[in-house]
Amino acid sequence: ATFENVDPRIDWTLTVTPPLALWNDYFPTEIAGWRPRDDTVVLERSLRVGGRVVDERGEAIAGATVVLSVSTTSGYSARTGPDGTFSFRRLRPGPVELRAGPPGAILPSDATHLETEAGREDLVLTVPRGVRLRVLITNWVPPPPVEVPRPDVRYRYGSLYITPAGRPRDQRRFDIDAAGTADATGLEDGVAYILWGRLKTMPDQFVYAQRVRASEEPLEVRAEQGGVITGRVVVPEGVRAHHVDVRGPGVHRRGQLDPSDGTFRIPGVPPGVWTVGGYGQKVQATYPPRHREVWWAQAEASAGDVVELKLVPYEDDTPPR
Repeated sequence: ATFENVDPRIDWTLTVTPPLALWNDYFPTEIAGWRPRDDTVVLERSLRVGGRVVDERGEAIAGATVVLSVSTTSGYSARTGPDGTFSFRRLRPGPVELRAGPPGAILPSDATHLETEAGREDLVLTVPRGVRLRVLITNWVPPPPVEVPRPDVRYRYGSLYITPAGRPRDQRRFDIDAAGTADATGLEDGVAYILWGRLKTMPDQFVYAQRVRASEEPLEVRAEQGGVITGRVVVPEGVRAHHVDVRGPGVHRRGQLDPSDGTFRIPGVPPGVWTVGGYGQKVQATYPPRHREVWWAQAEASAGDVVELKLVPYEDDTPPR
């Protein structure tokens, strides 16, 4: 690169970024206090971590969840391909931690664990294949046909969440297809699960069942008409509300929030008492923001209730999600 008409008496900040085709192979470099001169800038090459996820027999597991953590951040996740392979890019040298879980796992807590160094691409993580449960929604409303089908796009018609009783962090999600069925694989034999379904084609209805166990026989469930929780999120000046949700054993559903006045509506709520949460963030004048100040409020409610949520600062080190 050539710069013209640059004052050599002034200290500049020189930033060099790799071309888009090499973005995953090199890191940008920034040099403060740089003065114009003929110079050579060497970009730091990034590393990768990759490998395969297999079962006890060494067979590849497609769709398995792999989570990568490094010292500076955590929570990079990937799904294995049809051949069970996975890859994380743009890593710096140093130790990394990998956890792998079966297909559908959101954040495997007691999954296969491996510590290694960035740069390894020959790793093999073994995950129990488990057993399968096929769920059929008997009163499913088919979605309208897609006008321009694309083979490279996966259309999601709903999500089925399966949670081991008493282990909410091990919740797993599976896609509901156009026929109203979902295949839950990699389940533990003999474990009781809570089943919760969120349906795109039937937004005011839900699927909910407790003490479900994996079986060779398909499980037939019926979508039920849910209730509605409404209310308002109250925020002080300088705080912006960004979402509301309802939570309970095996259930987590976001609602519809109008940020202009804080009113919200959460449809498809099953019978029972649930925790309704409102979440916001303090508006910061700097960009990018130096930290995220989370505000929140919670209340217990049932379908048909009107709730007021007054947000207060969240004091814990780990903000609620």
